[in-house]
Amino acid sequence: MKKLASLLCILIISLSVFAQQIPRGANVIILKTNYSSVEEAITIVSKKLLSSGIGIALLNEKVGFLTTGPFTHTGVSNEVTIYFETKDSVIYAKLSGVFRTGLELNFGYSRVSDKPSSISYIGQRGSLIRTAWEALERIAQMIDHSTIEFTINGEKPKEELDRKGRKKKDNIDLEDPLYSRETTY
Repeated sequence: MKKLASLLCILIISLSVFAQQIPRGANVIILKTNYSSVEEAITIVSKKLLSSGIGIALLNEKVGFLTTGPFTHTGVSNEVTIYFETKDSVIYAKLSGVFRTGLELNFGYSRVSDKPSSISYIGQRGSLIRTAWEALERIAQMIDHSTIEFTINGEKPKEELDRKGRKKKDNIDLEDPLYSRETTY
C-alpha cells in the first residue's frame, strides 16, 4: 500500500511539472514545498538525492542551500543548486544550475575547453542544453511540492502581446491579414 501511495504521489508531482507551460529561456524553478522547516527540507531532499546516486558538494542548513556534486544525465554533467527560504510560513525551493558537455575544441595552437553554462529551457528536444534542463526537472520532482513556477533570471516572464492586444503566439496565425494570400495594393 505504501508503494502504491508513493507511486501515485510521484505521478502527481511529475504531472504538475509538465502541466504548466514552461516559458522559453526559463532558468529557475520555484517550488512551494510541503515541508514545515528549511532544516527538514534540506534533510529530506539531501537523503533523496543521495539515495538516487547524486552526491552533495555543499550543504548549509543555516543559510538554507545545497549544491549537488556533478552528476551525469544522458551525457551531460550537471550541478544543481537549491535555495530554501521561508516566506509567510511557507518553505519555497529555488532550483538553478550549470552544466558541462565535456566537449573540447582544438584549433592548432589554441584549445577551447568546456566551461560551465547556465541551465535554461532553450534548445530542441534531445539537444545537450535541453537534456540539462531535464536533469533540473528531475531534481525538482524529488522535492515534495504543491505548486511550481518558472522564472527567467528571477523575474516572472512577461506576457507578450501582439498589436491587437492579444496574447502573442509562438506560431504565426495564418488568418492574420498580414499573412493572408490575398494582397491588395
